Amino acid sequence: MKIARYMDKQWHHYCVREYHLKALLYTDIDKFKQATCDRKYSYLQDFDATFESLATLETKIRTHMSLADHVFVGLGEPLLMYKDKNKHGWDHEHNVPEGPFYYTDDFINKFTKNDPVTFFANLVSHVPLNRPMHYLNDMFFQGKDIYRDFPLCRSLLAKLSQSFDKKYKWELMCSNHRELYDMLKQHPVDPL
Repeated sequence: MKIARYMDKQWHHYCVREYHLKALLYTDIDKFKQATCDRKYSYLQDFDATFESLATLETKIRTHMSLADHVFVGLGEPLLMYKDKNKHGWDHEHNVPEGPFYYTDDFINKFTKNDPVTFFANLVSHVPLNRPMHYLNDMFFQGKDIYRDFPLCRSLLAKLSQSFDKKYKWELMCSNHRELYDMLKQHPVDPL
């Protein structure tokens, strides 16, 4: 089966392990539109989480829903906060949008239960969502030295050994990051 994938230039992490797939990876939307394949998937991302970037992201998602079989969206911030100027207007005196703040759940619920879009975010939702949102913890924005440089992170790491069998979880998470894996293996909470 031939699958074309559109990768947003803002997408934070991706790699292509099989080089023959690279020919079907697009960053140009016009070329993606013209691609003839059995299936098409789009991968979009927003790390800014500003009023403007979220409006742009919503437009991109809706555009890609018309082009792709499914759209996968990474929300780089743990919590989105925005105001909807189209819905509530603009406060010209203070130069800000009017109305209440909306959050990640509200953004996801702009899409219907049947829309072909799935979200990934660094949070767990406690309200019903129209579309799936998967928890994605990308704690390494700070770099691989986070457990060496920040006492709070070291204490959190120490608590991990009390909550699950770290041997298998860390092995899986760090399988492609040898330097990070070696550093974690030296940490005293490792049972081995």
